[in-house]
Amino acid sequence: MPLRGKSVGWWTFQVGKSLAYLCVALGPFLLEHRDTLFEGKACRPGEHLFADFVLGAPFGYQWFTQAGYRNPSPHLVQLVTLAEGREPKELFDDRGRCRRRLFLTKLIGRIQKQSPSLIVVDYSFPLSGCAEDEQLRSIIANSPVPMIVGLAPETLEQYQNFSGIGSRQSADSNRACLVQTESMELGSTDHRSLVKGGLVWLDQDTSKIPLTWPVNLRNQDGSLGEIERMPTLPLAAVQEYERATDHDLNVRLQSLIAKRKHPYTSFLRTRAIPEIPAIAVLCVPGSFSGNDWDKCRPADAARTLFASPIVLIGERSRRDWHDSPIGGVPGAVVQANYIESLLEDRYLSPVSRRTTLALNIFWIILVEGTFLFLFSRPLRALGLSLLATLGLIAACYILILQWGYFLSLWVLGLGILLPLLRGVEELKHFLEHRSAPPAAAVDGNPSQS
Repeated sequence: MPLRGKSVGWWTFQVGKSLAYLCVALGPFLLEHRDTLFEGKACRPGEHLFADFVLGAPFGYQWFTQAGYRNPSPHLVQLVTLAEGREPKELFDDRGRCRRRLFLTKLIGRIQKQSPSLIVVDYSFPLSGCAEDEQLRSIIANSPVPMIVGLAPETLEQYQNFSGIGSRQSADSNRACLVQTESMELGSTDHRSLVKGGLVWLDQDTSKIPLTWPVNLRNQDGSLGEIERMPTLPLAAVQEYERATDHDLNVRLQSLIAKRKHPYTSFLRTRAIPEIPAIAVLCVPGSFSGNDWDKCRPADAARTLFASPIVLIGERSRRDWHDSPIGGVPGAVVQANYIESLLEDRYLSPVSRRTTLALNIFWIILVEGTFLFLFSRPLRALGLSLLATLGLIAACYILILQWGYFLSLWVLGLGILLPLLRGVEELKHFLEHRSAPPAAAVDGNPSQS
């Protein structure tokens, strides 16, 4: 059936149908990135959108987040965790905050005596009024080994709800979603200080390593001042470790920081990172009962506990639990994975959103154009569109395996159904046309075959 002779209505219907497919395919992508597609502020949405289930990352990238495009070899980070059901119950009760700070003070002091290359604390320490605060501040501020301590910001919405908007909010504060919170003074602002901070704020997608976040700084009167991009806990840890070992940051990582992009990472197996119970670092097993951990018999100080150069202190509790490509894991495990990935160069650089959007549009136009110009040969159009789709999928995997770039094309997810649906639709129209009775001739006689 030639293209010539088709009515304007037929062409309008075909174009409209193609645009509908385009909207269905790209709508979730545009919705997901409506704030950051063409720059804008970088926020972490409070809930997962529909786009999370149709974009490439949860589908085509799932295998790579579990296996990695490089062989994982964990040997740099060792976990020391406080786990619910294992450590004393009072350490996980909000009313036991002061006792928890005393526990962490003794734990950090014990780890410092082991002289690791770096101690990372996946805890933040807001002002609490506890008598134990001064002991904690002293043990951290006077640390003989480098330390990275967690900083927990609040959202701009939380700040506005608590403080009110009015004059306390600067004209530029809406460009950042996070607000600096008041916390204990644990170190010096001097770049030579052994103690530094890092944001514990995660990306909505835990398969992405957050590197920096824009944060509204607080003025002395509590109002919002300048916006500063602050490093996250894993990035601050990597920067300090590389500095301490006289290495420069990887060039690819420096580029991601400059471009303000969050790379994708593969996850190690749940038990691949060595872990020691926090109570075992402090006490001889069975030397105390209940919450009397501070009266236990101290563990042997001469015993070497850590084979890895980086020790990360964190929790295994319900209040710090996150979904990940390997299932639900505590925040400390997520942070340890991030540090391992950055130091081992085991991450994937995301292709820009503009390029991703352009390639998505190109692929949909390619599929629609194939069926439009080969509508009289639907099987050939289906074969060519599937071949083009498989070629794009192969190109995505080559980018991952060869160069470490992740391209989140819609074709990697449910998009594979588009050429199949279009093929079924066009084949149906073709068969209906073939089975239709011959049209009558102009003079009323039956048409001749």
